[in-house]
Amino acid sequence: MSVIIIFAFERGMLAMRRFLATVLIAAVLIVQLTAGVAYAGSSDVRTAVEQLNRLDNNSKGMLLGMLWDFAVAEIGKGSEVTVDDIYEAIKSALTNIQNPSDNQKNMWETIIAETGNTSNDGKIAGESLKLIIGKILNNKQIIIDYYNTFKQFVDKGFVKEFLGLPANATDGQVYEKLLPYLEEVVTLNDEGKFVRYGDVKAKIAAKIGVRQELLDLFLGIDVNGEMDKYIARMNNYIGNGPNQISTEDAIYMLELYNLFAPRTTPTPGGGGGGIVVPPEDTEDDMDDINKIADELDEISSGDEDPEDKISSAAKLIKSAVEKIDAVEDVEKALEIAENIILKTKDIFKEAESKGILADELSRELKAIADKVISKVGKTTVKVVASDGLVKAVLSSEEADKQVQLMEDIVKTAAALNKALAESKADVKVDAVLRIELDCDDAYDASAVELPGSIFKAAVEKKLDKIAIDTGIAVISIAPHDMFAEGEVRLEAAKVDKDTLPEDIKALVGNNAVYDFNLTVDGKALDKFAEPVEISIPYTLKAGENPEKLTVFYINDKNELENVIGVYDEDTKTVKFTVRHFSKYVIKVNAVTFSDLNTVKWAKDGIEAMAAKGIIKGVGGGKFDPSSNVTRAQFAAMIARALNLVDDAAESSFTDVDESYLFYKEISAAYNAGIVKGTPDGSFLPNAYITRQDAAVMIANALVYIKGKSFPEDADAYIGKYVDQARISKYARDAAALCSKYSIIIGSDKGEYDPKGHTTRAAAALMIYRLFNVK
Repeated sequence: MSVIIIFAFERGMLAMRRFLATVLIAAVLIVQLTAGVAYAGSSDVRTAVEQLNRLDNNSKGMLLGMLWDFAVAEIGKGSEVTVDDIYEAIKSALTNIQNPSDNQKNMWETIIAETGNTSNDGKIAGESLKLIIGKILNNKQIIIDYYNTFKQFVDKGFVKEFLGLPANATDGQVYEKLLPYLEEVVTLNDEGKFVRYGDVKAKIAAKIGVRQELLDLFLGIDVNGEMDKYIARMNNYIGNGPNQISTEDAIYMLELYNLFAPRTTPTPGGGGGGIVVPPEDTEDDMDDINKIADELDEISSGDEDPEDKISSAAKLIKSAVEKIDAVEDVEKALEIAENIILKTKDIFKEAESKGILADELSRELKAIADKVISKVGKTTVKVVASDGLVKAVLSSEEADKQVQLMEDIVKTAAALNKALAESKADVKVDAVLRIELDCDDAYDASAVELPGSIFKAAVEKKLDKIAIDTGIAVISIAPHDMFAEGEVRLEAAKVDKDTLPEDIKALVGNNAVYDFNLTVDGKALDKFAEPVEISIPYTLKAGENPEKLTVFYINDKNELENVIGVYDEDTKTVKFTVRHFSKYVIKVNAVTFSDLNTVKWAKDGIEAMAAKGIIKGVGGGKFDPSSNVTRAQFAAMIARALNLVDDAAESSFTDVDESYLFYKEISAAYNAGIVKGTPDGSFLPNAYITRQDAAVMIANALVYIKGKSFPEDADAYIGKYVDQARISKYARDAAALCSKYSIIIGSDKGEYDPKGHTTRAAAALMIYRLFNVK
C-alpha cells in the first residue's frame, strides 16, 4: 500500500489515468496472442489477412471491432451463430455508417468488395471476410477463453470513460480503441519456436510512463510470466489439431496486430528457450524519448524567461529527431512526434504574448515532423547499372503500392500539421512521397522511369510532392496532370566538361555542371506547370561564402542566367527551383558595390541578394543605397526573391500594361496575393513605397508563400514603437508580422516610421530577411 501512496503522491491524478491505460494495454497484449493463433487455422487464410492488412487503420480497426461484437462476443456468450449470420450483421452495421471522407459512400462500400478483384482497390473481399468468420467459429473453445480473459481485464466501470467512449459503447468499440496500443512482444528463437520479445513489462511501462513494479501489483499477475504461458500454449497449437496451424500462418496473424518482431538477434546462449532480446538501442531510445517529453513538461511549466525556454526546448527536440528515426513503428513515431509538438503549446503561447519569436523551436519541430514523413513516405527502387548509367524502372505493380502509400502520407502530414497548428509553431510539413535508387556505387548518370498513373494518383490524393532521389540530385515535383499520361522518364547527369564549348568552360571554371531532362512518352517538356525543386549535394570550397553561392542556367546562347541557388547548412546541399530542365552550374557570384560605406548595416544583405540576381546596381559599380524605391521595384524584388516570376502571369491594373518594365513581376506578385492595388483598380507603380506598405507586401508573402500566420495580438509586437499609433489600421497586422520575424524593425529611437519612404538599402535588407525565413 505504501508503494501506491508514494506513486499517487508523485504522479497525481494524471499518473493514475496513465496507470489505468497500462492495465488495459497489458491485458490486450496478453489475450491477443491467443486470438492470433485462433484465426490462423490454415494457409488459405493468408489472402484474407493480406487484404485485411491493406485497409487503412481506421477501416481495419472498425472491421476488427465488429468481428469482436458479432463473432467473438456472441461465441463467448454461448450464442449459436453461423457464418452468414455474422456476415449479414456486420454488413448491416457498416451500411449504416457513412464514410467520413466520402459522403457518397457508406463504410460497407468503402471496406468490402462483395464482387470483383481486390488486389489493388484497398478493400477486403466478402468471401475473405466470411473465411475469417469461419476460422473464428471453428475455434470456439479458444475464442471463449479469449473472450473471458478480455472481459476479466477490460469489463470495468472506468474503461469506457477513460477511452472517451459513451457508456453504451459495445465491447467491440472498446476493443477497437485498444488496438493502436499494441506492441511487438513475440518473435522466433533459433529453433523456430515462438518466444517472448524482451521485457514486455518494461516495454509497457516505458510507453505509458509508470514504474514497472506497479504493473504486477495492480494487475494481480506477473505480466512476463503470464505472457510466457500464452506463448507456450501458442507453440502447442503449431502443427497440432485438425487445422494443422503452421508457424507462418501464426506469424501472418500476429503481424496483423503488430505483435510479431522479426528476429534479428540470437537467443541467450544460443539455446532454444528463453526470450529474444530486442536491440538495446531501441529500448534506450524510447527511454530517452520519454525523458524528453517529461523535460518538456518541466520547461513549459517552469519559471525561466521565454527566450531560455525556447532555447532549452529546441535543444531537447533536436536530440529527439534521431531517437524517432530509430523507432521502426511508423504509427508510434507519429504518436511520439504529435505528443512532443503539443507539449510546446504553452511555450509558444507565452512567447507570443510577450512579442518574442520562437523560430528556433519552430525549426526543430518541423525537423521532427519531416523525419516522420520520411519514415512513412520513403520507398526504394532496384536499379540496373551499365557503362556508368544507373537506370531504375518503377513498374505499374510497384506504382500501385506507392499509390496505396500516398493515403498514409497525406493522413500523416495532416495529423502533424494539425498538431503544429494547435501548438502555434507557424510551420507546416509537406506530404511527400520519396523514391530512392537502391545503389551504393558511385555513378555520374541516372535515369528513373515512372508510369504517369503515379502522378495522376498523386493529384487525386492531394500529395504535395514526389521527391525522386536520382543519386545525382533530389528532384521534387509537384503532381500535375501534365505528367498523368504515358511513361515519365527523368534523367540526371554530371556533365563531362570536355564536351562543353570553350567559352562555357571558361565561365563555369572548376565547378561541376549538371544536366537534367524530363520526357513524357519520349517527348521533352518545354515548361513545367509548377516549379520543380532540385537539391544537389555540395561541399563548400575553402573561403567560399555560402551566401554568395548561387546556381546558373546555361541558356541556348551559351550564356549564364542566375536562377537563385541557396546553400542549406543542415543538409549540405544547394537548392534551387526551375520551370524547365537544362544544364546548370553551382558557383559563387561575388558582387560588390563601391558606395556602401554609408550603409554598412545593410552591406551583407545587399551583396547577398545581388549575388543571387534578386537586386541589381545602377551601373558603374554603384548601388545608390539612399535613393527611394518605387512600389513596382519593391514588388519585383519580392517576386524574384520567391521565384514567382512567370512569363504567363497576367494582371489587370489600369496603370500597368504589358509594356511596363516590371509587368511580369507585378503580375506574378498579384497572382500570388502579395500585391492588391487600390480601390480604383490602379497599382501606382511609380509611387515611392512607404515602410508600412512594404510591410503589407512582405506580410502577404509570409502568409501566402511561406505559410506563416498573423499574430493574434498585433500590439505584442508593435506596441514597443513610440509612434505605433501612426501605423494605419490596414497595416497593423502586417507590421506586427514583419516585426515578429525582424524583417522591418524600428530605429535606434524606437520609431517605426510607418509613413516614411523605403530606401534601396532598407528595401534590399528587408528582401534579404524575407528570403531567409524558413
